[in-house]
Amino acid sequence: PSFRPWQNRASEERERTSQEFERETGVLLADIADGRDLILVCRSGRRSGAAAQALRMMIPNHIISVDGGMSLIIDGGYQTVKP
Repeated sequence: PSFRPWQNRASEERERTSQEFERETGVLLADIADGRDLILVCRSGRRSGAAAQALRMMIPNHIISVDGGMSLIIDGGYQTVKP
Protein backbone atom coordinates (compact mmCIF):
# COMPACT_ATOMS: atom_id res chain seq x y z
CA PRO A 1 0.00 0.00 0.00
CA SER A 2 1.10 3.56 -0.65
CA PHE A 3 2.14 5.73 2.27
CA ARG A 4 -0.37 8.41 3.22
CA PRO A 5 1.21 10.79 5.75
CA TRP A 6 -2.10 12.55 6.41
CA GLN A 7 -3.47 9.32 7.89
CA ASN A 8 -0.68 9.24 10.46
CA ARG A 9 -1.15 12.91 11.32
CA ALA A 10 -4.90 12.48 11.75
CA SER A 11 -4.36 9.49 14.01
CA GLU A 12 -1.74 11.35 16.05
CA GLU A 13 -4.02 14.39 16.34
CA ARG A 14 -6.91 12.22 17.60
CA GLU A 15 -4.61 10.59 20.14
CA ARG A 16 -3.27 13.95 21.35
CA THR A 17 -6.79 15.35 21.59
CA SER A 18 -8.07 12.35 23.55
CA GLN A 19 -5.10 12.54 25.93
CA GLU A 20 -5.78 16.26 26.51
CA PHE A 21 -9.47 15.54 27.10
CA GLU A 22 -8.65 12.84 29.63
CA ARG A 23 -6.11 15.05 31.41
CA GLU A 24 -8.42 18.08 31.55
CA THR A 25 -11.62 16.28 32.53
CA GLY A 26 -10.37 13.28 34.46
CA VAL A 27 -12.65 11.10 32.30
CA LEU A 28 -11.08 8.15 30.57
CA LEU A 29 -12.53 7.84 27.10
CA ALA A 30 -12.42 4.05 27.38
CA ASP A 31 -14.90 4.31 30.27
CA ILE A 32 -17.49 6.16 28.19
CA ALA A 33 -16.78 4.73 24.70
CA ASP A 34 -19.20 1.85 25.15
CA GLY A 35 -21.86 2.69 22.57
CA ARG A 36 -24.42 4.21 24.93
CA ASP A 37 -26.03 7.55 24.15
CA LEU A 38 -24.34 10.49 25.86
CA ILE A 39 -26.34 13.63 26.53
CA LEU A 40 -24.32 16.76 27.27
CA VAL A 41 -25.87 19.82 28.89
CA CYS A 42 -24.37 23.13 29.97
CA ARG A 43 -25.97 26.48 30.77
CA SER A 44 -26.35 27.81 27.23
CA GLY A 45 -25.51 24.86 24.95
CA ARG A 46 -22.29 26.35 23.60
CA ARG A 47 -19.80 24.41 25.70
CA SER A 48 -21.73 21.16 25.46
CA GLY A 49 -21.95 21.67 21.68
CA ALA A 50 -18.19 22.10 21.42
CA ALA A 51 -17.58 19.09 23.67
CA ALA A 52 -20.01 16.97 21.64
CA GLN A 53 -18.26 17.90 18.41
CA ALA A 54 -14.87 16.95 19.86
CA LEU A 55 -16.14 13.69 21.36
CA ARG A 56 -17.76 12.63 18.08
CA MET A 57 -14.27 12.49 16.57
CA MET A 58 -12.91 10.39 19.44
CA ILE A 59 -15.54 7.80 20.39
CA PRO A 60 -18.28 5.85 18.58
CA ASN A 61 -21.15 6.81 20.90
CA HIS A 62 -24.26 8.70 19.80
CA ILE A 63 -23.61 12.11 21.38
CA ILE A 64 -26.34 14.68 21.91
CA SER A 65 -25.86 18.29 22.97
CA VAL A 66 -28.93 20.06 24.30
CA ASP A 67 -29.38 23.20 22.18
CA GLY A 68 -30.11 26.12 24.46
CA GLY A 69 -28.81 24.24 27.49
CA MET A 70 -30.28 24.44 30.97
CA SER A 71 -31.43 28.01 30.35
CA LEU A 72 -33.88 26.80 27.70
CA ILE A 73 -34.98 23.86 29.84
CA ILE A 74 -35.70 26.10 32.84
CA ASP A 75 -37.37 28.73 30.65
CA GLY A 76 -39.61 25.91 29.38
CA GLY A 77 -41.02 25.45 32.88
CA TYR A 78 -38.89 22.59 34.14
CA GLN A 79 -37.38 22.87 37.60
CA THR A 80 -33.98 21.62 38.66
CA VAL A 81 -33.64 19.13 41.49
CA LYS A 82 -30.61 18.94 43.72
CA PRO A 83 -28.88 15.56 43.72
